[in-house]
Formats: sequence, C-alpha cells, structure tokens
Amino acid sequence: MTDGEALAFMLTSGSEGNVEPLTPIEEAEGYSAALTTLKITQVALAKQLGVTEVHVSRVLTLLQLPAEARAAVEEGELSPKTAYLIAKLEGSDERKRAADAVLHAPGGGVLSYRQAEDYIRRNILADVEHARRVAEVRAKVAEAVAAKGQVMLSDDENERAFPPKDKGLSWSSGYAPLNAPPPADILKDEVSSPPTFAELCGEAVRVYVGVDQRGIAVELVKLDEAVAAADLREHAIFREDYARRKGLRNHTPANRRTEEAADRKAREAAEAKQAERDGAAAAWLRALSGAIEEGKHWGSPDYWAMLVDALIEGMTDGDAAWLVDAMETIALEEGQTPKDALRLFNEESYAVTPNVQASLAVGIALAPRLRASGADTE
Repeated sequence: MTDGEALAFMLTSGSEGNVEPLTPIEEAEGYSAALTTLKITQVALAKQLGVTEVHVSRVLTLLQLPAEARAAVEEGELSPKTAYLIAKLEGSDERKRAADAVLHAPGGGVLSYRQAEDYIRRNILADVEHARRVAEVRAKVAEAVAAKGQVMLSDDENERAFPPKDKGLSWSSGYAPLNAPPPADILKDEVSSPPTFAELCGEAVRVYVGVDQRGIAVELVKLDEAVAAADLREHAIFREDYARRKGLRNHTPANRRTEEAADRKAREAAEAKQAERDGAAAAWLRALSGAIEEGKHWGSPDYWAMLVDALIEGMTDGDAAWLVDAMETIALEEGQTPKDALRLFNEESYAVTPNVQASLAVGIALAPRLRASGADTE
C-alpha cells in the first residue's frame, strides 16, 4: 500500500464504520499531513478522498482555532459548525475574541450557532469593517493633513475619540470638533451664541484629524488646549469655576485687566532699575579706563584685587581646580572650594604686591586655553 493509499484509508475508514471515527480536529490534522506528505493540492486530496473541495477547506480551517476552542471541539463542547465561524476569521486577535465570547456566554455555557453568528457579525466583523474604513480614509487624507501641519490621531486615540459602537465623538476622550462651539456646561450662563473653536482660537491651537464611525475625516482640537488658546486671545466666555480649575486667567475681564496692569508695572520697575545699574556701571568703567590710561591705577592693588575677583567669578570649577593645582603657592584647605582658595590668595596678596595679583589674573585668563592646548604653565 502506498503512502497515499494508507492516508486515504486512515481518513476514510472511520466514516465507513470500520474504526472509531476521527474527531474534527484529528481529521483536519490528517488532511494537513496528507497535503504535506503527498505534496498535492486540496482539489487532488478531495478527489482521492471522495469528498468536496469545500469540505476539505472547511476542515483544514479548524486548525486556525485558538487552543481553548480546539480543545472544546475535541471534547464535544463546541460543534464543528460553530467552530468554523471562529476559525474563518482572518486575524488571530479576532479569533481569540470570538472564541472567548462563544465559550464563555453570559450566565455560563456556550453560545449556539445562531447566537455565535450574530455576535461575530455585530461585533467582530463590524469592528473589522470599521477599522478597514478608518485605515482607508487615513491613507487618503494623510498627505493633506501633514501639509497643513495637523496631527493624525493614532489608532488607539481614534478609537477612543470615535468608539466603533457609538455614534459621533465621545466627549470623554478630551477632544472637541474644531468647527463646533464649546460644550455648554463649561460656558457662562449669559453666553447664548458661542463662536466655534476655530473662531475662538484661530491659528493658536493645534488641530488633530480623526475618522468617525461613518468613515469621514473630522478636524478636532484637544479641549484643554483649545480653551487655553481661547483664553490667551481674551475670549472670557468660560465658567469661572472651570477657568480656575484649568488655571486660566481671564475668567473675568476685570481680573484680566488688573493682572495685566500689575505685570506691566512690575516689568517697568525692573527695567528702570536695570537701566540705573547699567548707567552707573558704564560711568564707573569709563572712569576706570581713563585712570588706567593715565597710569593712575595700573599698579594699584585695588585695581588688581577687583579684576581678579571678577575673573574668579567667571571661571568654571574645573579651570579653578586646575589652576590651584598648577600654582604651587596656593594651598587648598579641607572643605574649601578651589574658587574660595583663589579668592583668599587674592586677599592675602593685596598687602604684598600688585605683581602677584597680576600674575594670578593672567593665570585665570589663560587657564581655559592652557588646559585645552596642554601648553607649559611656566
């Protein structure tokens, strides 16, 4: 007996009543083994077994069942007819979802064939079709969305904004239609005809694009971002409790004007004080420059002490540490920073000679360049 004849005998003998019938899963595994061993098509196998090609295809499809569903078929809890409804779904996630629903019906037990068919049609196939429409629309509008500087919602965000089982936008998603007015519950009672978010925000808010349940692209805004943008443009139309909760400033026009006036006054005072400091510093620098040019302060310890202090202030910690180590005359005490050691040395040198301070000033000024080039510090 050839391999083909042996397989044919094995797969048909049960149906002829010679041995215990094969379970649907065993039959499917046998068909799969026959196709692999004999290297034939499903059409050829069907002819050899004396069954229809459709029968072979349906039986083989059962091998796509999730493990729990396969076990249920083996144990006789799930009929092959109902199992086929699950197995023929395209995605493994969809098959797993369908198997869970069919095998764990509300109240216990297993869904009947009609119940399983209805559940799969209303839920899984409807969701698959919705996802297909959304993907198709997203692909069509993606280029235009990018060209406008808008943001396309991710798959998860789109499903949250437009739940497949609902109609329209879910306000709990945090998004709102760009071309619709804000929700009434966040507006002041006296606002009877509010403008749309597009009119409120102009170009001050980021625009997102989602695809609704009908497969139509919808321009959206994030509610918090849009309210904040409207606030910045002084549209004081939001309820005061909502405005305070969101940290907005313009919940009343009077508050807005008061805060702006206080900000302006503080800014003007700071600018005036800085201008006064700048003027005094410029006058002092001009006087010092003139005195140095005349040779009055070049050898003055006061001049060098001031210069070294300014240079130390601008040093990096790394340069200061390197200079203390390089200048063997400076001792770094425990708990003392390199900059503090340089400042102390500057104060002690004041009573000695300006030349020591001048040498320290040169070392500070050249430290970054010397460290970078590796030049000899001597």
